[in-house]
Amino acid sequence: MAAPGKPKSLCGITLKPLTQENLLYHYAPLAGAASYTTLSVSLSNPNMLRRLFPTRDITNALLFTSIAGTALYIYKRPHLEKVSNQLRVTYSIYGAVMLSLSSILVWSILRYYLPDNAVVQTTTGVASSVALLILGKDYLELVDGKK
Repeated sequence: MAAPGKPKSLCGITLKPLTQENLLYHYAPLAGAASYTTLSVSLSNPNMLRRLFPTRDITNALLFTSIAGTALYIYKRPHLEKVSNQLRVTYSIYGAVMLSLSSILVWSILRYYLPDNAVVQTTTGVASSVALLILGKDYLELVDGKK
């Protein structure tokens, strides 16, 4: 159980009170990370999501949510606090778009070279998305420490 005054944690994910600040800069980035990982599955094993959502292609919605969540996460980073709001938004959107679009390229290349096996493709997609998210988070924490 969490100590008094400390946020609760569920599987390493901190649960915070529902405030506007937390919705924008904590829960939206979490939704973005979930969408990013689902996007990796969508691109590495498209048949899986087609079976789950047979009437709709949700790839664009996943991409948008991934970019929005990542942009909000970057926007709130301490190393951007002294930058003008306009540049802060620009840097945040740029970083989020670069992460998502470059990841799409990586997943497409990986899928080309991976065996035609749904388990291998899905596992590789999820593992690479989690690895890239952790790497990005670690990098931003490093940059924040140098402010």
